[in-house]
Amino acid sequence: MSRPASVLASALALGSLHSHASAQTPPTFPAGVELVRIDVVVLDHGTPVTGLTAADFEITENGHPREIVSFEPIVVHVPARAVAPESAAPARISESTVRAPEENRYFLIFFDDVHLSALSAERTRAPLVRFLQRETREGDWVTVVSPVAGVKWTARTAFEHQQLIAVIQGLKGLLVRDPFKDKTSDFEAMRTAEYAGRDYKPPPGPNSTFHASPDLIAYERYELAKRRIRQSLGGLVDAIQSIAGFRGRKSLILYSEGFVRSRDMPEYDQTIELARRAHVAVYFVDPRGLTSGRPMADGEAGPSLIQLDTEAGGTSYVATATGGRISISNDATALLHEAMVESSAYYLLGFQSSPGEPGERKLKVRVRREGLTVRAPDRYIAGEPVNDSRPGPPAVQALGAVSDAADIPLRVSTLFLDASATGEVTTTVAVELEQDAAVSGERHLNLLVEAHPLDRGEPVRDTSELSIPPGDRSAVATRDLHLRPGVWQARVVVRDMETERLGSALHTFEVPAGNGLRLSSPILAAELEASRIPRPRLRLDRHYRSGSALYCQYRVFGAALDATTQHPRVRASYAILRAGHVIKEGPPSAIEPTSDGQLLRLLGFGLAGFEPGDYALVLSVTDDVAGKSCAIDEAFTIIPG
Repeated sequence: MSRPASVLASALALGSLHSHASAQTPPTFPAGVELVRIDVVVLDHGTPVTGLTAADFEITENGHPREIVSFEPIVVHVPARAVAPESAAPARISESTVRAPEENRYFLIFFDDVHLSALSAERTRAPLVRFLQRETREGDWVTVVSPVAGVKWTARTAFEHQQLIAVIQGLKGLLVRDPFKDKTSDFEAMRTAEYAGRDYKPPPGPNSTFHASPDLIAYERYELAKRRIRQSLGGLVDAIQSIAGFRGRKSLILYSEGFVRSRDMPEYDQTIELARRAHVAVYFVDPRGLTSGRPMADGEAGPSLIQLDTEAGGTSYVATATGGRISISNDATALLHEAMVESSAYYLLGFQSSPGEPGERKLKVRVRREGLTVRAPDRYIAGEPVNDSRPGPPAVQALGAVSDAADIPLRVSTLFLDASATGEVTTTVAVELEQDAAVSGERHLNLLVEAHPLDRGEPVRDTSELSIPPGDRSAVATRDLHLRPGVWQARVVVRDMETERLGSALHTFEVPAGNGLRLSSPILAAELEASRIPRPRLRLDRHYRSGSALYCQYRVFGAALDATTQHPRVRASYAILRAGHVIKEGPPSAIEPTSDGQLLRLLGFGLAGFEPGDYALVLSVTDDVAGKSCAIDEAFTIIPG
């Protein structure tokens, strides 16, 4: 029996392997040729197989062989250790980036809160937290979605993975499956409504007692069940659309107690078609585990195999029709573990769609080696969809996407200023755009910002129009949001109004508390604005040339007033450190209030004699009235002049 070229000894061993495709450029094809690209996992007793070539695979479409015209073996570089030292901080700058498939694994955890009871939610949260703390690695992208609660959080960095734990711990189940305790299930209500009719006989006389028809009650319950199903499927559609832009393998894990399959709802097939077009497989996990069907701790009957065709018939249909799998194992993370292992090494196979009418095509992928298991889609959708059900313009879709759009490169950062009487902090979202050499005149852009708080509050949205003058340098646009203290995640989208090109980035930041003695976010720059009042020219890049100048401006808030003069008495100093050693420092000096009462400090010094490398600027202030002090540090890098 022939053996695979190489088999990974374990999932962690993947970190030491490299894909031959990492240096390859994805193939291009003439206009009008539909290239179908699918991801294929090959396993040897549950372990991914690497080292195969295109000649080892065979693809048939509707029984006819198709030539493999593109082939990319993907091995994700997985670090040996789990992510996140607890001291991790949010990144100061986020950039629009398109990741190659071998750079990260991607998982979307869909917490179907409308079809999870409080007890099932508890059974899901604890193992999920333990699993993610133990198994996720730096570079893994994990998104958690809870549709009714409005939760959507993506973790990519160490800091974001830390917050992911709090997100999961806050998820709640909303399902009360039998609120009237009459043991009528959704499937029984559906069967009655669809097959027994809804004939209602009125009372025989004016003094008769009203008794609701059992058929009418079943119909009402069935309508409530369909409303819940539409909420779940609508959330699934949004989740699938949000990850469709990833070129590599995408896994969607659906945690739910399941929902019925209704004959008169087209939403099932619409969701399935969207998933097939996006090459997203849905994995259905019932966290209650497999039981005999007898009542559980909450008095409800536990899941059994027969319920996959009855109470969970709709969920099972979506999972199997999208190429996913179903689990009612007592281990709520078993399928997630399998998806994680399978996303560590796989193959991207491309072939040209055969001529014919648009619609579903059956696929079969086999490996010309014995004893191996192949996980691949068993069908795909050819041609454009008949009805375009996209939720809105491309810029609006980009707001909901997890991946970045990079046609317009951009950088995003946040600056924190004063707080209002209600405690909201003025947060400046700064977006830096590089000059486009292909555009000679003024550029007109739309800027869209959507910020979500970690604690599941309402999102904050902002839209504006920008005019970028021609020039040879980057431009920075700013928008002020008023946000509560805490951790936020913002999607920033820029649209060119003439070319329709898009750029977007996902930025996570922490809004500081708006009370007590505090400093604003300092602005560091290599030059000053050409204005009457000197101020640094805002740039997000923190690289400065040796021998150039460095300027810094910041404000002080929360200083106490002297009882006699009714003015603050604040002193400020600075120090430049490298590897913990002071290179340059300025002694404490008083900050005199401006005419409008602001405590504003502008620093400027030369960098002559500074060796290239990483530095920290430490800013310290002391409130002599209140006897309090605070300090912040800002990292920057000096490069050769």
